[in-house]
Formats: sequence, structure tokens, C-alpha cells
Amino acid sequence: MTTPSPATIPTPELGLVKAQDGDDTADYLVTNLANSLGTIDSLFNATSGHTHGGIHQGGPISSIPASAIADGTITSNMILDGAIQTTDLADSAVSTNKLANGAVTGAKVATGTTLASPVLTTPTTNGGTSTGETINTPTIATPTINGTISGSPTFNSGPHTTDWFRNDTSGQGIFNTPANQGIGFDASGAFAYPSNDRITTVAAAQTLSNKTLVDPKLSGTAGFGGNGQTLDTHMFVYGTGTFTLPAPTAGLMRYAKAWGGNLVINYGSAVIIPPGFRSSQGVQSSFTMQDGDSSTMWADGANWWVL
Repeated sequence: MTTPSPATIPTPELGLVKAQDGDDTADYLVTNLANSLGTIDSLFNATSGHTHGGIHQGGPISSIPASAIADGTITSNMILDGAIQTTDLADSAVSTNKLANGAVTGAKVATGTTLASPVLTTPTTNGGTSTGETINTPTIATPTINGTISGSPTFNSGPHTTDWFRNDTSGQGIFNTPANQGIGFDASGAFAYPSNDRITTVAAAQTLSNKTLVDPKLSGTAGFGGNGQTLDTHMFVYGTGTFTLPAPTAGLMRYAKAWGGNLVINYGSAVIIPPGFRSSQGVQSSFTMQDGDSSTMWADGANWWVL
């Protein structure tokens, strides 16, 4: 009786031999199955295993979970340029700590790109510091900048604010380069630059020089006093009675007219030099104006001179 030879029926992909009825069990186990197991084992060799990239290499891999790939496993030279598209990245998938300093260069940001509401907090540039780095003609919509802008930036229009423009250095302010004129600020108030002339304000005690007043008007307590008022608070009075002068502060001017009777001008001590008086007559503490007379009085810091 003749022993039947094993039937050779290979699998379609790897050629693994399947056992058939009538096969010699020992021959199949020692030869065919052993060879098949060796073929399967070689597919997982670290160097020459299968690639899922061709005939008898298995079908393509549709997805690999992120947990199956260790950090740093996929390097840039393993990814073709343009292989990763915008749709391949989930929103907010790339965080700041995944971008190395200098990784995003000007060539990677398209010209005209608008950065909407960016926040630049102590930025670090390609050189490791913001010093010396230049961003040319950026378009940045409503930025929030937390920090100091160094250098001399140029604004084509504006800038605008709903708050104060603040200057942190005394003596500095606003400057117009073509006119070479500016307004500076210090503890005493505002002044013109470069002349350093003080800017006149409403309430501050200031001295005006080299100014021309065209058709000035004096009103209120600094002007017309009328009958019964005092020369201490009014520049001009008229009427009858006694009117008292203020202290003879240098430069003060006062005016009076006797109207309806005599008018007396006095002061608490002898500081008045009446009209018509000679030096030998000295100074007086008062003088009388006849009805209809007018007087102009000027103080030199010590006396009142009646002109």
C-alpha cells in the first residue's frame, strides 16, 4: 500500500501551506507548518517586516490613534511638504509649547495676513529676543499689547484712544517734527517747546510779557466796580465816599472818578503820592478828589503813584 503525498494548497497572499486529508501529520508539522510559521514571524522583523505599502504587504492603514505614536517618533524628514493640510488639524490642536522659538518665519505667513485680536506678551523672536527684530508692514486688527513698544514707530493715521495719552517722563510731551514745535509738561504745567514759554491758563498766577492785547475787556470783580465798591477787588470805581487801595504790589493799576461829590482815596499807611505833590511833601495816607476829577493809580511795589 502506497502512502499518499501531502497536497500542496497555498494561501493566496503569503503561500502558507494548508493541511489536507491524507497528509502525513509528521511531515506537515515539521515541514509545511514550520515554514508557514517562519513566514509569519518574519513579517514582524524590525528591519525587514511588512510595510502595508504593496503586494502581499497588507492593506493601507486608515487611521492610527495619537496614543500609538510616541512623542518625537515622526520627524520632519518623514513628512512630505504639503502633506498636512488645514483640514487635517483640529482647531487649537497646535499649542504654543509645540512651536519652537523661531519656528514660524516670515516665509510661512502669507503677505496681507490679518492677525485678529492678537495678544503679544513679551514676544521672543528668531534671535531669542525682540531687540533688533523687524516686522514689516503688518496688518494687525485690534491688538492687545502687554508691554513696552521700543524704538520710534510711525503711524500713518491716528492713533486713537478713548483714554488719556500718557507720557511717563516729566519735561516730555507732544512734538511736531516738520514745525519743530511741541508742548511739554512738568510739575508747573504745560509749556511750549523749544522756547520753554509757559502756556497761559485761566486760574494759574502767571506773568505775561511781549504780548499785545487787542480791544481787551475787563469784567466781573476785576473790572467795573461802581459806587460803593472797593478798589481792593475792582480796577475802576466812581461816585462819592471813601475807597481803600490794596497793597501796592508792583504793576497793579487802579482807576477812580469822583461823581456827584468828592471822593476820598486812602490806605492804612503813608504810601500814596497824590497828583501835584512834590518830593518835599512826601507820601500821604490819603487824598481827596473833587467832583468830576479822575485819577489813574500805579503801584511800584512800595508806593501808589497817582498820575
